[in-house]
Amino acid sequence: MAYINHNALNKNAQLYLYLDDTMFMTCNQNPKRAAIQLQKQIVLALDWLTKWCLSINVQKTIIVVFNGPHNFNFLHFDINDHHILWSHTAKYLEVTLDRKLSLIAHINMIVIKATSIRGMLYAILNRSSPIPTKTKHTQHKIGRAHV
Repeated sequence: MAYINHNALNKNAQLYLYLDDTMFMTCNQNPKRAAIQLQKQIVLALDWLTKWCLSINVQKTIIVVFNGPHNFNFLHFDINDHHILWSHTAKYLEVTLDRKLSLIAHINMIVIKATSIRGMLYAILNRSSPIPTKTKHTQHKIGRAHV
């Protein structure tokens, strides 16, 4: 069955779709107003999903406040009786965004991945390895391509 991206949208919310990832965003100077707008969007989205016999993965669903107050956690959002967790970061399209949109969390994740790959390749890339230099160079290129 094919679905067209025709999700119901609250006029005060933006919808961002990419493959099977969906992000709703609301903006307002008043945090309570933004929360109300977001809750309206969640209700609209759930109604649309139910109509088309689709479901949301509530385990992967989070809420992040960007450039907002730090004590925003007093508001509670639920989807199908599952409490949605607040987070300081969100990963969207392989980019980790933090509350201040500084990309520090994203850079830290890239460094962790690169260090891990380097560690995995160390056994074959170190100077005392019996593997020919040309093969090591090829492996190094492959490892860098995956970072």
